[in-house]
Parts: sequence; structure tokens; C-alpha cells
Amino acid sequence: MYVLQIVLFLRLPNEEEQKIHRIYLKKMAEKGKLKLAGRMSNDSGSFLLWEVDTLDEAKNIAMEEPYYKLGISTFILKEWKIIWNYFIHPPKSPV
Repeated sequence: MYVLQIVLFLRLPNEEEQKIHRIYLKKMAEKGKLKLAGRMSNDSGSFLLWEVDTLDEAKNIAMEEPYYKLGISTFILKEWKIIWNYFIHPPKSPV
């Protein structure tokens, strides 16, 4: 799993750019790549969780993210090693 955090809006996206962003996220979700997405409560950025096999795949997805591609935001991409997962059944737990 990889976490993509949109950390800085260079400017706020307009309505059309938001629509393009949402279409992209829906497409990634339909492909099984996007697992969670949401914006920070203070509108300072977003948090996206990708399920991909490699760092290169995660980088490619991040570089195609419309907010980044349109020059609206920057991002941080990190690998996330899940230890606890209660979204699945049976849950994944280290104990």
C-alpha cells in the first residue's frame, strides 16, 4: 500500500478541475487501485490510499493525479506497511 498526501495547494482548484480530479479518482477506484480518499478538514490537502504492487506504479499514478498534473498541488508519496486492518474480514492483526 502507498499513501499519497496532497500537501500543498499552490492555488485552489476551480469547479472544472475538481470534476477532473473526481473522475480520475473514480477511475482509479474502479481499477481497484484507490482504496480511501478524503480531504483534510482545513482544506489544506488530501489523503489518498493506493493499493499497488510497486513504488514505480505508485509514482506513475501520483504523477497522473490531475491536481499535480495541472500544477495545482504538490504531494508526498510514502509506502505504508499495514500491521492492523479491521476493514477486512477476518481482520489482520499482529496479535
